[in-house]
Amino acid sequence: MSSDFSASKAAYLGHFAENDVYETQANVDSLEASLRRAGRPVTFYRYPGASHWFFEPDRAEAYNPAATSLAWERTLAFLRRDSSE
Repeated sequence: MSSDFSASKAAYLGHFAENDVYETQANVDSLEASLRRAGRPVTFYRYPGASHWFFEPDRAEAYNPAATSLAWERTLAFLRRDSSE
């Protein structure tokens, strides 16, 4: 994945499952590297043992309440920090 983020002014937050067939760790690493090269603030979290749809309670096979709770807390903290700057 190669993207141009040079015109972006955003800070980026990402939550990624460790075991995700739709979003590989290599893709996540590439995206993070692209954002950093563009000088963007980036915080990516990877959730060990989690799989795609870990945040969705209607996906019983993937839902991970612990990862969901942590991701939500981190998202709220990110939004509070970002909106206060």
